[in-house]
Amino acid sequence: QSTKWRNDFIICTNQVNCSAQTQTGLFYFFKTIENAKGFGQKTLETLVDNDYTTIESIFMLKRSDFIAMKFGEKQSDNLEKAIQTAIATEIEDARFLASFGIPNLGMGASRKLLSHHTFDTLKKLTTEQLDTIDGFGEKTSASIINALQARWTSIMAIHNLGFTLSKTPLKSEQDAIESTISGKKILFTGKMKQNRNDMEIEARTLGATVLKSVSSKLEIMVTGEKASASKITKATNAGATILTEDEYTTFIGK
Repeated sequence: QSTKWRNDFIICTNQVNCSAQTQTGLFYFFKTIENAKGFGQKTLETLVDNDYTTIESIFMLKRSDFIAMKFGEKQSDNLEKAIQTAIATEIEDARFLASFGIPNLGMGASRKLLSHHTFDTLKKLTTEQLDTIDGFGEKTSASIINALQARWTSIMAIHNLGFTLSKTPLKSEQDAIESTISGKKILFTGKMKQNRNDMEIEARTLGATVLKSVSSKLEIMVTGEKASASKITKATNAGATILTEDEYTTFIGK
């Protein structure tokens, strides 16, 4: 068996069915959605060894199934609850899409795609439509479209288990939003009193673009506890406005 890494995935080079690739794909899904605790490498290895090789099949498992695979009673309880929690917890549509590990369609690219086309239209998305979005090249667009079409039935099967997706604001909607941060490039850093992921989602709904690192485009940096002094200095030098979490909350009118 020959394998190689490509974009966070083990790619098998000499066979169609490959347990290493399957396990890595499953791990990537659970790592990306973030709200199903307990499905680490060792747990997933056991599931794959017991022929649970798809996300759909894993999400159908009950406590008794985990016990039958020799998991302890407490762990079996926790795994069943983790599945229920994952389905019941609202998840950003971009994170859900990115979790399927389509090459060149990580969180940033998924968010950019969904700011132009809603999740429910992706099945009919064309290479030409994707290619018009800044950051997607012709070759990349073709491979993404092919992968989306090939996996769409599986993606929707998992979605239809009961996942609730929070919608990425369309760019046309963002441009029309009137708020103090509409159109601004913003970065959250340090430990926040609020949930940082929720703050980022809220900022996008208010028309802002959330950055993951300091750049010359940064306009507002929101600092939490133990924020990096070097990051703050870099942001200040880039001309960004520095706000504490409380100042930011007041700034957006909460």
